[in-house]
Amino acid sequence: MEKKTPRSETRSVAMRENPFPVKVIEPGLQLDIEESQTSNKEDYDRILQNVAGFEPSHMPEPGDVRTSQENFRKFNCRLRAEMALAMWYQVVQQSLPDPKRLARAILADDSRTTLNKNFSHSKFSDYHLAQLAAALPSNLRHLQLSFWCGQIGTPGIRALSKSLSQLKHLETLMLDCQMCSQIGQTGVDALGLCLPATITVLRLNFHAANLRNINGLAKGISNLKNLRALSIDVGGIENMDHRQVGTLAESFPPRLMNLHLGLRGCPYFTSSGVQLLVLSLPAEMSMLSLNFSVCDQINNDAVRWLAFKMPCLLKVLWIDLSDCVQVDDTSAILLLQRLPPTLKGVKIKLTGTRVSQPIQRAGRKLETIRRLLESQERKPGLLGLRQKSPMRSAGTTNTIDMAEFKFASSTYASQTHFAQPMEQYRAAASACAKPCAGSSIRFLLSVTQRSQGSENAKNSKGLLAMSKADSVTNTSNRRCKTAPAAWKKDSVKRCATCF
Repeated sequence: MEKKTPRSETRSVAMRENPFPVKVIEPGLQLDIEESQTSNKEDYDRILQNVAGFEPSHMPEPGDVRTSQENFRKFNCRLRAEMALAMWYQVVQQSLPDPKRLARAILADDSRTTLNKNFSHSKFSDYHLAQLAAALPSNLRHLQLSFWCGQIGTPGIRALSKSLSQLKHLETLMLDCQMCSQIGQTGVDALGLCLPATITVLRLNFHAANLRNINGLAKGISNLKNLRALSIDVGGIENMDHRQVGTLAESFPPRLMNLHLGLRGCPYFTSSGVQLLVLSLPAEMSMLSLNFSVCDQINNDAVRWLAFKMPCLLKVLWIDLSDCVQVDDTSAILLLQRLPPTLKGVKIKLTGTRVSQPIQRAGRKLETIRRLLESQERKPGLLGLRQKSPMRSAGTTNTIDMAEFKFASSTYASQTHFAQPMEQYRAAASACAKPCAGSSIRFLLSVTQRSQGSENAKNSKGLLAMSKADSVTNTSNRRCKTAPAAWKKDSVKRCATCF
């Protein structure tokens, strides 16, 4: 069973097909459908009639011969080209001479519009790439080539760029040159300047290439007015900094819908580059994929820029912040809270950061992000966030603030003091700039006055009578020594400690 790792399928297929002798399929380069044979004569006639483009019930007409011959020619060219593409990998691996025969077979297929070939983990070199570039049909619309070959360098990329400039109908270009460390600056610049203006989908992978800058590539992208999907991977390049990314971001066409930017392991890429990037994103973008993993200079400022300047019409979002050690909970939860409501799929990788485990797990899917935010609303203060209650923020609360009682002493806590009517407190509050009692005390006084008004009145009369009797016997000894000075003039009033 083949492993589900990048390029493992191609490697497994190559190992399985490597012992197959190429000479067995070499006669396929000269196949002719009219000279083929079948065990049944009726099957032979039915196949030829189908290749010619006629129905089984079609009656022959005078002009059918020319049409049939043209269709037979196109079919033979397509069949030989498929044989050449199937043989090319084994020809390279077994170092067989003269790959020009394969190139001529592919070039003869003028009706071909799609070419997809994977040469990963092979001996494919600049010479083979030049031969393949010369064999590209002029009507090609979709070209996808994967290399992962250490022998491909600048000469091969320049030869391919020269052929690409001749493809006037090319719409899709995908070049995977990851781990091709011999590709230099001049090769990438030539590729950027030779990109056809008809391209709508562009995917380039130059991970770990020997590049100084991507200015030439950015200039070529700026000329692609019809570009809708762009994927650029320039990770592992030490010279990649915020200036390079800013130059690339300025080249984005206004109608760009899908963007993938890979900057994994760029040590000099900072949060300023993220700022320049998000400020240049088109407003109508629907898919955004960013790989900032192992970028040590990325901090919370970069995540905040993503949170506040993200396109509002996104449908799919994928962000990789793995091993960005300066990112913590404050910016991560802000990013989750400000995700566009139009999203259908989200994945935010935060492993290796200072973000807590609950937030890391929640960022894997849109459903878990929504559950995390809902639980945060139900439990204020979750994840260390300080949130005000809606009632407290509006200025209305039924809770008593105990801090307002810190000034109170046993002298103030007398029944006589609390039994006084509210008009005295209002008069005192209007007389001084600072109120004498807080909102919680006024609330408590109002409740006490309503519920215990009658009892307090009776108790007050009894207490006053006792005070008068005591004052007659010994006024000097019974006088309150802890009550306020205003109360000492009248021996009737006592504090709670004197009763």
